[in-house]
Amino acid sequence: MKVKKAVLSDASEVFSCVQHTIKSIYPQYYSNQIVEFFCNLHCLDSIKSDIEKSNTYIVESKGKIIATGCMRKNHITRVYVLSENQKMGIGRMIMQTLENEIFARFDYAVLDTSLPAKHFYAGLGYKVVALENVLLNDNLIFEYEVMKKSNTDLVIDF
Repeated sequence: MKVKKAVLSDASEVFSCVQHTIKSIYPQYYSNQIVEFFCNLHCLDSIKSDIEKSNTYIVESKGKIIATGCMRKNHITRVYVLSENQKMGIGRMIMQTLENEIFARFDYAVLDTSLPAKHFYAGLGYKVVALENVLLNDNLIFEYEVMKKSNTDLVIDF
């Protein structure tokens, strides 16, 4: 398995990967309204737009997309690994690819973390730097953390 850039013909399968991951994992952490927010945030049009900007990566296994990652400038905006393929180092592969691109041009990377991914990002050296929120329907406020990693931060695996 290796990470490669997505092309527009991958959009539908990237969308399916992201939606499946959200719908299978996020309900364990969030209300239905917040799960719906994430599904809408990562809609097919958004994924197509990112692929057209050449900032989306995928990992395939046996001809099927099992993971994806995306960035805009130094902001990592989408990292999803199918639930059945998690804890196999695939997320780390995508993050390394995104970080290599970012750190070649910027001093730091930022991302908005979800509850299911916070521990993963912390293990890669990301630190919480801000708390943000979004007002959803029915006056529901969704709070999330912004995490940051400098290109001088080292993560050493033992």
